[in-house]
Amino acid sequence: MHEGKKMYDWVDDQLNLDIVGILPVYQREGYLFIHAEGSFDYQVYRYKLSRIQRMGEAFRALKFNHLQSGVLKPFETFNQLKAKLTKQFKDLPTPAVWLASAKFQLPFHETLLPMAKRKLMLQVKI
Repeated sequence: MHEGKKMYDWVDDQLNLDIVGILPVYQREGYLFIHAEGSFDYQVYRYKLSRIQRMGEAFRALKFNHLQSGVLKPFETFNQLKAKLTKQFKDLPTPAVWLASAKFQLPFHETLLPMAKRKLMLQVKI
């Protein structure tokens, strides 16, 4: 258990979650870019965070949909990618967009994606 906690803490330290552009007031829906430093590949997810009442207790639920995979072009920024998403998906005119960037290449589905979801859940205010 102790070793697992140390690994979890190490991965948590290797993953940064930052806002892309300006953080809007409405944060319940938005996009998440996931990217490993040293790589040009990225993944784009759309998220929706909601509250669920069950048996008198409130819980938060996070729904994730994979939108696309991409490769960063030379000199392309995540702010530019945010602008493209806003043009492509007009139902969120001023979305909250987050960037989860790992300092190392980590197993995506087993490690990076669950940790990015967790950090996003802790960061988003609803």
